[in-house]
Amino acid sequence: MATIVLATDFSAPSENAALFAAALARDLNVSILLVHVYQLPMTLDETPPLLMSTEEIRNSADRSLVRTKEAMEKSYPGINVRSESRMGDIEEEIRAVSREVSPIMIIVGSQHTEGIERLFIENSALSIIRKSKVPVLAIPLEAKVSSLRNMALATDLKGMKHFPFTRITEIQKALQCTLFAVHVHSGDEQHTDERQQIRSALGVDCDIVQADHYTEGLNRYISEKSIDVLAVIPHRHSFFERLFTKTHTPDLVENLSIPVLCIPED
Repeated sequence: MATIVLATDFSAPSENAALFAAALARDLNVSILLVHVYQLPMTLDETPPLLMSTEEIRNSADRSLVRTKEAMEKSYPGINVRSESRMGDIEEEIRAVSREVSPIMIIVGSQHTEGIERLFIENSALSIIRKSKVPVLAIPLEAKVSSLRNMALATDLKGMKHFPFTRITEIQKALQCTLFAVHVHSGDEQHTDERQQIRSALGVDCDIVQADHYTEGLNRYISEKSIDVLAVIPHRHSFFERLFTKTHTPDLVENLSIPVLCIPED
């Protein structure tokens, strides 16, 4: 049976993502591996405070996993859910789990951050997306549990050499959804060759939406086409490129009210 990895920190967005994942597992007949990664709290001098032992932290995490698992099974009887807690770095541990079980996707809850918080605290969802080699489905707190019938692939039509056509086709088949493709821009470029590549490989036309603001243009398209999930392809960037290059993925993950599926490049 195929598996979905559900990463949770027991926050409100994570609990909403858990119910979303449970409904998806029921619809697709796949199992869920529910994972929580915990860390030892550190003081400024890197000496662990003696508030809770490692065993107490692990036991607390396991109890919370049981509660989440029971809530999922109560809402969607018959689904197959396993759970485990791990100590370590969330990026590395989720990657390790992915190597072990080869999931069709990872599901995480996401939430909006702004101001000083956004400068210093990286959203766990973005942290996982940045390193994952399998698709990551980010579920915003505002998302209502529903079937994923229509998926729109939002593309900037760049980096076609690494465009994950096969992965997109596989995930569309797994989700059993209708695929759309869209390019939002504020100029008059047409990208004829790139759109032809998408048409040939995916069997869909890439719609063009003109808008001064990227997210506004996408929201308009999402409404017009009744899109249930937005697929994006985060480009690889070096540290210095990330400092000076505007990327849309973080804004989309944090600011849209529908799930965002991040599909890694080839």
